[in-house]
Amino acid sequence: ALFICEAALIRPLANRLLIDPIEPETERNGLWVPPETTTFRYDKPNEAAVAITRGVVKAKGPEARDVEVGDVVQFSDSCGRPIEHDGHRFLFIRTDDVALIEG
Repeated sequence: ALFICEAALIRPLANRLLIDPIEPETERNGLWVPPETTTFRYDKPNEAAVAITRGVVKAKGPEARDVEVGDVVQFSDSCGRPIEHDGHRFLFIRTDDVALIEG
């Protein structure tokens, strides 16, 4: 699947997904994290150990299975590769990095 953005095409390869991140809702310890998807450290329950990020799939590679363009997915903030295109930030992740599909 191709994603057309201001006369340019972005085409993920293999099992990669192009993600349009959804803005997080709150901030904890300098990390922006949606509160309903935060994993807390047991030794310090007020600190986030891993921030889970949400985004919309804008394009997918030919080997990407179980995920469709338009799906809202959740994935760890430590995965993927950020890119900027036409002033907008996107993220490339592997389908293996998707924790769940919402809806």
